[in-house]
Amino acid sequence: MSNTLANWPCKNLDDASKLWHQRMCLEPVSKNLRGELHLLKSERQECEQPPCTTFKTDHTLRLEVLSHDPCDSEVGQRLDGVFIVRELVHAFNLPTAESRGMHTGAFIWFNDSIEIVGEMSGMTNVGTHREPVFDPCQECHDPGYMEGRLCGRIVKAKDERLVGCLVTAVYRFRFDHSAEFVDTEVHGTLEGVVVCPCCGKGKCIDFTGFNEGKNRNSWTLDGCEFLVSDSAGSA
Repeated sequence: MSNTLANWPCKNLDDASKLWHQRMCLEPVSKNLRGELHLLKSERQECEQPPCTTFKTDHTLRLEVLSHDPCDSEVGQRLDGVFIVRELVHAFNLPTAESRGMHTGAFIWFNDSIEIVGEMSGMTNVGTHREPVFDPCQECHDPGYMEGRLCGRIVKAKDERLVGCLVTAVYRFRFDHSAEFVDTEVHGTLEGVVVCPCCGKGKCIDFTGFNEGKNRNSWTLDGCEFLVSDSAGSA
């Protein structure tokens, strides 16, 4: 069962062979984001060899997640809610948070009917939408932007068909930059997909996130039929 999507870590979505062979269904996710970054602590770290100073920050991030109708699917709309990172760590290449940096953090994304946990990472204060490839709306150094990729697993859901599915997406945040990276509002976009395994041979289903209760015997879930029997084979 180790090759089934329901038990995969997100890193296996980066495995070309597994991505090719695993049967799956994709549902678009398109979101608008707004919220706040709050600075918890910061420090400048010195290196002797090679000589450098790196600026580190630790923030909390809380975002409201809202559906962007033109591209969000029906499944994607179920993900509207709250996105929280309790430890969003940055490292900047100069002793200021307005220099080029990278970031990483672990998130929880939830509402009353679903919960997703995962990780995010990317770059800060860089401009990827620049000349000569794109229209000149950014320079290569562009303070006040974060962009990267996230992946998480649906661990709880009222719609039990979604338990064990993955959510992978790219994000882009805009914020008010400052040398010390003080508290700031954040606005952003998120574009991605919900990735669910097809039912059939080789599929595992994780029951840990299902709602408690009784089901009929037999029980059909997303095209898969489950029959519980005792040691004598009686249902």
